[in-house]
Amino acid sequence: MSIVLSTCGGCGCGCGVYLYEDKGKIRGVSPVRNHPVSKGNLCVKGWNIHQSIENTERLKKPLIKENGSFREAAWEEAINFVVKRFKEILSKESGKGIGVVGSQKITNEENYSLMKFARTVLVTNNVDNCGNYYYYPLESEPFRLFNKDSIYDSIDELQEDDVVFLVCANPVEENPQIGTRILQAVKRGAKLFIMNQRKVKFKLLADAYLLNVPGSEFAVINGILRSILEDRENSEGSELYSSLELYSQEFVEEISGVNFEELNKIVDGLENSSKNLIFFSSGLILNEFFADSVNSILHIAKFVNSRVYSLGGQNNGRGAAEMGVKPNILTDYQSVDDKEVKKKFKKVWKKDIPSGGGYNVFEMLEEALKYNLKGMYIVGEDLVVSLPDVNRTKKALSNLDFLVVQDMFMSETAKFADVVLPAASFAEKDGTYINLEGRVQRVKKAIEPKFDSKSDLQIFNLIEGAFINKPAVKTPEGVMKEISSVSLQYKNINYKGLDEGFGLMVDVPSNGAAPTTFPVEKKYMKTPESPDIEFPYYLITNNTTFCHNSGTLSKYSNILKREFPLGFVEINPKDAREVGIRGGQLARVISRRGELELPVKLNPEMLAGTVFIPLNYRSGTANVLTGTKVDIKLKRAGCKSCTVRLEKV
Repeated sequence: MSIVLSTCGGCGCGCGVYLYEDKGKIRGVSPVRNHPVSKGNLCVKGWNIHQSIENTERLKKPLIKENGSFREAAWEEAINFVVKRFKEILSKESGKGIGVVGSQKITNEENYSLMKFARTVLVTNNVDNCGNYYYYPLESEPFRLFNKDSIYDSIDELQEDDVVFLVCANPVEENPQIGTRILQAVKRGAKLFIMNQRKVKFKLLADAYLLNVPGSEFAVINGILRSILEDRENSEGSELYSSLELYSQEFVEEISGVNFEELNKIVDGLENSSKNLIFFSSGLILNEFFADSVNSILHIAKFVNSRVYSLGGQNNGRGAAEMGVKPNILTDYQSVDDKEVKKKFKKVWKKDIPSGGGYNVFEMLEEALKYNLKGMYIVGEDLVVSLPDVNRTKKALSNLDFLVVQDMFMSETAKFADVVLPAASFAEKDGTYINLEGRVQRVKKAIEPKFDSKSDLQIFNLIEGAFINKPAVKTPEGVMKEISSVSLQYKNINYKGLDEGFGLMVDVPSNGAAPTTFPVEKKYMKTPESPDIEFPYYLITNNTTFCHNSGTLSKYSNILKREFPLGFVEINPKDAREVGIRGGQLARVISRRGELELPVKLNPEMLAGTVFIPLNYRSGTANVLTGTKVDIKLKRAGCKSCTVRLEKV
């Protein structure tokens, strides 16, 4: 049996794992005792990360759809067909007619290669990843607030804070190593404040807990900001305070249901501490008022001298952004419209970069609904499951003339594809991931790819080689050398240095400016869906320990599937009695867009009038129910504001 040191692909923490290989199979994993992140520990996802690798449901060969059904094909046939169809679209529509979606799960080298392929071969800036829907990097517009040491520290430094404020974040389930550091801080004497739409596992440790009505997050955050500014005399604070006149104690309590005494405990704690940390996560990001809510959080952070973290879900969410898998940026957050940047990349790539930012994922689908986008290449993401309003996403994909999906399994998105390409797992290839703190770490090949799958980089090489009629032979190490040549923060990143320890740290480049904030809206922005007679309950959706984000890997783990084989709907016993449903019985959950049948789980700590459904179990994705109200500032959809009704089956 051989043992290979690698990096866990479970979440953005970046734990070190040993992969145990025997006779070409991964038999198990174990934590690395002296790893700076995992410190000899793994969460339930980490302990079972290898199970999807050996799953027999993995895609075995390339598939081409004919007459509505898939047939197996040789790699050469599938690649030539992909190239032929994309060339046809390019000849008629140019690169504007094609959209490319990278992944938070594949390596940095693969994301970089895909981004480069999109811009140099497909001649399009319609490049994005799904990170916006579960993790929003603060370096993105309009939050260009990064200065050195202002946001991301080493994970260990989190346990040294005196106040930790979790805003719609549940790190115990989303990023367990972050949760562990917060627990250490609390044990040391730090105060823990929580604001959430439902009770989370840290509730017993919290010094103050704001249980708010879903959709009222913006009001609560502004209520905190107003209380902080109440006694400040400076002109900046006075001007901002006047714009917060609406958010009085009476208004905030009425809108959100929070206890203002608890809110003031948070205000006092933040104001009287010199080392504060504010986390926000998917519970806030999936709200259509996300931009405004984070803007107010940044105002709070400025006045109480706090750092701000955006917690991420996937293992390489930060890497996807830093490798330029975004419409308006290249690697290291360099603008596609900066003349000097374009000149630098042209020198290395030997090709021009298209001008002007392209479409993000949401905009690509909107263009497909209008029949303006003709083709898409989706790598390692299940848009049908991940994005809000499943039926709308399905309609958009159905409108495409040509769709290529590259993944390990036959995902819900792959079912709409014209060509499906089988991709290798993280244990079957080499490369790197970047964790939340900016630690670039090696991913090492332990076994050969299963069946007839190939690494994503190998597949990109095949497609590019067929496009230019010349073999493209790029190795992961060679790609990293190219990344370091065009990215200042990565100039010292190389495989030799990475292999000598547990990775190397990179900074987020400073933009040389103070944190950017915009004025707070004086008018309260009401969520588009509020409870009424037909749909009387607010719906909350989020990740759980046993099923994470799109669930592509956790759904194929026998252990995780055994623990929670089905999704569920969690409701308050009072609401259950009104509907006439008991725990364990099936309930039909209906929204304006769709419906699900799920077993009922009673939870007396749920806020009456709200229901919770975990994301993306095989029994059904909660996004069948959710909507797509667009955040006009960020041009992305919020899928949190949704109301439903319950019926006994």
